[in-house]
Amino acid sequence: MKIIPKRVAVVVVALLSTAGCATNQLRVEYAREVATQGKAAAMASRTFLSRVEAARQDLNIELVSADPACSRSDGTSLVRRAPMLGRGAPARAWLCVPERWLATGISVSRAPIDERFKETLALIGTLSAYAGAVGEIADEKAPDPAKAINDALATALAFQGAVVAVAGAEGGPLPAANDPRVEAVTGLITFLTELQHQANQVRRLRALVAESPGAANPVISALRNEVTRWESSRNRDAAVATVVNQLLLGTLINRPVPLAPEVRRAALRAYYDRVAANQAADLLEPALTNLLNTLEQADRDFRRILVRDPELNERESRRVAELTRQNIVRALERVTALITAFRGA
Repeated sequence: MKIIPKRVAVVVVALLSTAGCATNQLRVEYAREVATQGKAAAMASRTFLSRVEAARQDLNIELVSADPACSRSDGTSLVRRAPMLGRGAPARAWLCVPERWLATGISVSRAPIDERFKETLALIGTLSAYAGAVGEIADEKAPDPAKAINDALATALAFQGAVVAVAGAEGGPLPAANDPRVEAVTGLITFLTELQHQANQVRRLRALVAESPGAANPVISALRNEVTRWESSRNRDAAVATVVNQLLLGTLINRPVPLAPEVRRAALRAYYDRVAANQAADLLEPALTNLLNTLEQADRDFRRILVRDPELNERESRRVAELTRQNIVRALERVTALITAFRGA
């Protein structure tokens, strides 16, 4: 009968252990959300920058292909604000201002635009590192106590076997590794280890946030501004390239002596493909901005709930209550298995 108080103590400890753990579980869930959103935002930002670079390359290809005067020796194209069109338009310098001419226009550099991405890429790198650090803690698996228990039991059994062999006795008090009592004890210890691991995760997340208080929202805000700036550049390049493409298309399909049908068909198809590509690219910046906004809110919620005794909103309170209920059920299942196993021994 002396084992009953011990069993009651195990039940009480298990239930008390679950009481403060649901909030830790919610904190870890929020951390995973920040990590997921942060990694997605970093990847989407790099994809967006590749489209900015592609838009500049497409523009330069269109300019130099349309008018040799667009290939100036200083590595730029000076695009006329009003191209020279019509029957008397020259074959050269109708679109761009030739070198050594004193005229104004829209200057476009042929140098790779990605050389100017350094500041933006630094922000993306900081965001990616922060999301990776949070995710590394949040996704870390709890240690498995089963191996330590089985190793200790195997050592004890070996010692017991040696004693039995020397003494000439039979059997011993220690159970085998597959004994229900061992499995029940392992199950309960595993459950309690998981709860303790979540508490350790929260401590490490708090330390991470304390070490890098400006690693999230200021970076997100700065990156959002960079995205707006580069979208303006991409949009201008795409718009100019579309206008040039329209002008070339007009010269091809409106010639006094029509070109072959397949040539006109290919030109028109290429124009519509460009329009479709531009429309698809136009969706990137709003989607990325929305993703950054979502990440910003996720990180704000994560930091809010990370403090001790946080104020939970209604949705969070319901989630904590559900997690608490699940923990109590798990604890009761494992304690019941433990009592059943020892009662039947």
